[in-house]
Amino acid sequence: MSDYDGIKEREEGKDKMPIGMTVLFMGLIICGLVYIYLFMPQITGWTQTGRYEAEVKAFVTRSVARTGVAVAALAVAVAVTIGVGLMIQSFRSTVGNWLDLTLRADVFIGAPSAGGGRSPRSRR
Repeated sequence: MSDYDGIKEREEGKDKMPIGMTVLFMGLIICGLVYIYLFMPQITGWTQTGRYEAEVKAFVTRSVARTGVAVAALAVAVAVTIGVGLMIQSFRSTVGNWLDLTLRADVFIGAPSAGGGRSPRSRR
């Protein structure tokens, strides 16, 4: 071992690791073991999917009031649409029956057909 550059090399067995580094190293090992114990699914049963399902369940439980109002509004809208459709059909058939009973005549005059001109029967 040469001393020409002024750097002294460590002699085997004489220098020990500083006590602070030893404490930090042991603390790291202990934290690692605690982490493994707390977050291993085989030991604790904790999983990311289980956590996600719990959060989704909590969200749905909190939002039931909003969802209930939206579903009720949709049900009312569908019921009103069906009711108005039935009412219009009923009015249409009632007015048709009333016209058939009220207007009795031999000849009816009406507007020309969509094609314009006379119908084929009137050309005789």
